[in-house]
Amino acid sequence: APATPALHDPAAGVETAAVPATGAIAETLKLLGEARIGRGWALVLGDRDGTWSMALASATKLNVISALSNETEAAALREKLLATTRLYGSRIQVQAVAESAELPFAEYFANTVIVAADSTQLKGTELYRVLRPCGGLLLLPGLSAERATQVLNATGALAGEADAEGRK
Repeated sequence: APATPALHDPAAGVETAAVPATGAIAETLKLLGEARIGRGWALVLGDRDGTWSMALASATKLNVISALSNETEAAALREKLLATTRLYGSRIQVQAVAESAELPFAEYFANTVIVAADSTQLKGTELYRVLRPCGGLLLLPGLSAERATQVLNATGALAGEADAEGRK
C-alpha cells in the first residue's frame, strides 16, 4: 500500500477557542446580532493584532477579511494566526491593501465593514462601495467620534441611511 503523505500543519494541536469579547468587540457582536448578520463576509480594517478578526470568526459564521495597510504587518498577522488558530485560511484571510488606493474588493461584497483602527487615508466612499446595500452594517469603533462623523459624512450615504454611531 502507498504511504500516506505527511501533512505540515503549523497549528497542529491548537484548539480554536472563542475569543473573549469585551468592550467595543462585545458591543460590535451585539450590534451584528441585532442586525441578524451572522453569515456572509466581514471586512475589518486596521486589526493589527487579529483580535477583531478572531472574535468575529469564532463568535459568528462570518468569513473575515482583515485588511492592513502595511505588507510587513499583514505578514506578521498571517504568521500569528497560522500559529494560533485553525480559522486562518478557511474563515480568516489577511490582505495588505495600499492606503491611497481603492479597496481591491467587489462592490457590495461585505455584510459588515468594521474599522478597528484609524488611518488618515481611510475613504468613506470606499467603505460604502464595498458594503452590502439594504442591511449592511458599517461600524467605526476604532475611530474617535469626530473622525467617525467625518468618515460617515464622506460615504455619500443619503440622509437617514446611517446613524451617528456609523451604522448603515
